[in-house]
Amino acid sequence: MIKWEIKKILKEKINLITLGLLLVLFLQMSFIKPMLETENEYYGRYYSNYNVHYKEIGVYSKVFSKLNFLSNKLNDNEIEREKIEKMREDWIANISRDIKTPISSIKGYAEILEYDCDFSKK
Repeated sequence: MIKWEIKKILKEKINLITLGLLLVLFLQMSFIKPMLETENEYYGRYYSNYNVHYKEIGVYSKVFSKLNFLSNKLNDNEIEREKIEKMREDWIANISRDIKTPISSIKGYAEILEYDCDFSKK
């Protein structure tokens, strides 16, 4: 009879432990899943994917709100950087052309002098 009671108590404890572990696992996933999704999308931003927006609901609504603000700011900065890069490329192209024109004239004159032509006879 004592063995029967010990088995019954052990069975109840094992059931409680199993139930507790399942409950902890469920709660852990419900709290950690949004964090993992946020982390994965954060790494997406690291690789210049700034168009990710979160729904601002739940426990993490303030965090999602700040991440959305950050995403918008980074996206604006990326657009501004692209404009500046385009202006820089245009400026370099213009400067290159402006420098190339006088250099070609100088080069042509240097080639004429190299052949040592005597223009005084003509």
